[in-house]
Amino acid sequence: MLRIVVTGFGPFPGMPANPTALLAPALARSRRLARNGLDVTAIVLDTSYVRLEPRIGALLASPAPDVLLMLGVAGRAKVLRVEARGLGRANTTSADAAGRTPRRRPRGPLIRRSRVALVPAVVALRRRRLPADRSIDAGRYLCNAAYHEALGQADGTLVVFVHVPKPRPHAGTRRRGRPSRPPLLHMEQGLTDLVLLLARAAWRLRADAHRPTASRRDGRRRRR
Repeated sequence: MLRIVVTGFGPFPGMPANPTALLAPALARSRRLARNGLDVTAIVLDTSYVRLEPRIGALLASPAPDVLLMLGVAGRAKVLRVEARGLGRANTTSADAAGRTPRRRPRGPLIRRSRVALVPAVVALRRRRLPADRSIDAGRYLCNAAYHEALGQADGTLVVFVHVPKPRPHAGTRRRGRPSRPPLLHMEQGLTDLVLLLARAAWRLRADAHRPTASRRDGRRRRR
């Protein structure tokens, strides 16, 4: 059975109700994912710079999950954004939920990239008629800090971050002629498809890890 961890965030200044705190548990309760043999755990992270690093380390500790799907909300966005990378940069003027700002530059290289194939991920969301796109800028707030930290600590775990827009309150409130944010249930359905896509990628990685290399096969043939 594959282990999947889905993270969301709690509230922060300007976002008193974070939709990812609902989306992550909804994916963990998904019967569809359970029927596909996936053990999905939801973790809602505190929007806190101080607690971020140890919490990321704990959720990636042995036994590490096969997939880590991180969710964050982008308040002004109209589309879901699949993030290609986390950057070792932080906005020192944007406070977290505790009123604190980052005290130092994130450790490690400036850029850490996801190993997840982003185009299929975007396609999986668009097949649900969700507005989705690839992004190379995860911002300078805790979403980016969490992604950069997770990519640095992940060892064998597939990690990807998806920014979601604030959901439309009701499915029938779309304005004519204007791009509209999707409702929460619609995003949940698309993210369920994305989890299945990530699980298939993780299965392939696991199979490749157990497949004998060419040199090992040649060695066995010679011994015969």
